[in-house]
Amino acid sequence: MSDYIFDSRYRIARKEHECSLCGDPIKKGERYFYQAHKWNGEMISLYIHPDCENFADKYLDFPSGEIDREEFREGVAEAIDNFEELADEGLLIPEIIRRFLIKCRS
Repeated sequence: MSDYIFDSRYRIARKEHECSLCGDPIKKGERYFYQAHKWNGEMISLYIHPDCENFADKYLDFPSGEIDREEFREGVAEAIDNFEELADEGLLIPEIIRRFLIKCRS
């Protein structure tokens, strides 16, 4: 179960990608976090919105080290449910909450 990171940086999308956390598109020209690593012998590339990365780093724990999209979405849903409490504590990342609220309403 060795994990080796080959590349980890922010990039500007030259083509559309799917966010490895939320599943929404990362559109051409948008900034995103990229990581290429080897996990259990398999090469994996991650493409992540900056707000998704920030939210996951601050509020979620992936104990296995693996990205879990369902756990990520549950964490965002919980943050939406606790919107006022998080805002009072100054722990809110508005962009991701706004994006998910818009997605849920459409």
